Amino acid sequence: SFAADDDSWSEESLLFTVALPGYHRVSIDFVNDVYDSALIDQGLDGDRNVQLRRLTLNKVPAAVGKNDSVIDVNFDDLLADVAQTTVTMTRVDGEFAMRFAPGSELQVPVAFLDDGAYAIELVGRSERLTGILDVTLGSTTRTLEFSDTSEPHFIGMQQTAGVTTLHLRNRGEQDVYLQAMRLYANPLFAADGFAWTPEQGYVAAGAAVGEDGGRTAVIRGGTGPLVEIPVVFPKTGVYRVTIDGQHDRPGPVIFNVLIDGVRAGQVYFSDNDGSWGQRTVQIAVAQPGLHTMTIAFDNDFYDQNLVDAGQDGDRNALIDRVEVVPVGS
Repeated sequence: SFAADDDSWSEESLLFTVALPGYHRVSIDFVNDVYDSALIDQGLDGDRNVQLRRLTLNKVPAAVGKNDSVIDVNFDDLLADVAQTTVTMTRVDGEFAMRFAPGSELQVPVAFLDDGAYAIELVGRSERLTGILDVTLGSTTRTLEFSDTSEPHFIGMQQTAGVTTLHLRNRGEQDVYLQAMRLYANPLFAADGFAWTPEQGYVAAGAAVGEDGGRTAVIRGGTGPLVEIPVVFPKTGVYRVTIDGQHDRPGPVIFNVLIDGVRAGQVYFSDNDGSWGQRTVQIAVAQPGLHTMTIAFDNDFYDQNLVDAGQDGDRNALIDRVEVVPVGS
């Protein structure tokens, strides 16, 4: 959209995916013509036209959108699209890896197709002792330390749609071998500053998004899951899950928290007054990375006689926010 409304020239861009290589036709269509003779007769702007003087197509080596789950980044594509770099390909532990010698750096564009939450996973190791890799992606900067054993590192971020530069730089004294890079779209990252809300989706079958007292919530009227959220846990350990939910009547409302289908904890909303509140539970995570966290309604209740008498005879489950952070943060 060219919306400056001042006859100036500017450059606009958009991102799209191509599933198959080869010949394709690109069409640029003018979709909002305006012609008003009354305005023109008054000497006013009443005739909108379009002028296009340049079109360029550039391949972005890494792209991810909210409909993607996990994107494995191809190292050959990364290096092929970089004009100058001292990073080289080598074999480590029988697999190809990018070698970052001390001082080596790599800058590549990454396309985010949608606004939202993302995470990046970098799997690697150092030659010996401790290797240090500075990672900058947009406004997010982290320093990662690698040992001589392959291990994953995770970084969570909020991104707006567009192309952002990923900058990797070895500022240590040891070689760092980057063995894998993955981009995760629209997960809940288990750290401070991140939370799931209904706008992110992941509503389970049998539940629905609705309004309650001005709050947008996921609602379930019968026993079963409300949400099934992909969560990226950056490390092993104990995490605190905080759920914002309603103390529906008749209480208590009981939720099970499951990780990959296995119950890890339970919370009770038992004030029995229709108010909203928070409940927390601690869970143990044995393996870092992507897992599915399910919040399930455990104790549905319905009594037609109570409902007909105007009393509390229909217990429902409502939640509108889930946060997961390491214990101690």
